[in-house]
Amino acid sequence: MADQTVIGLTLVKVNGLFHLDVLNARWSVKRANVQHVTGAGVEQAIGQEIPSGSFDEVIPRQKGLKWRDLKDFTIDVYDKETRSQVIASFSRCNWTGIDGSSDLSSAMSRKSISWNGSDVNQA
Repeated sequence: MADQTVIGLTLVKVNGLFHLDVLNARWSVKRANVQHVTGAGVEQAIGQEIPSGSFDEVIPRQKGLKWRDLKDFTIDVYDKETRSQVIASFSRCNWTGIDGSSDLSSAMSRKSISWNGSDVNQA
């Protein structure tokens, strides 16, 4: 039985419709934080959050997702066991790279999808 205190495997929903089995899901949210030294001390100008990330999609034998056709999509990362707990959510995303790999030892082929987004819904 899986440990109930940690999240293990993840699923990804794209545009709220597609459930993708993924490995190595990674995401990052960065924002600029410019500092200016003034006579009154250090002032900060906090910028907007910019999400980006990548994951390895396990390629299904059946109909797969056509990544090249997608523009301005949403990405929701879920706990695979409960299928309801959202771990991270981003919108206004576009893919920046599609790579593939095949591994003999695990007998599995994967697509590695990298993406950038504009909005952070949950991280």
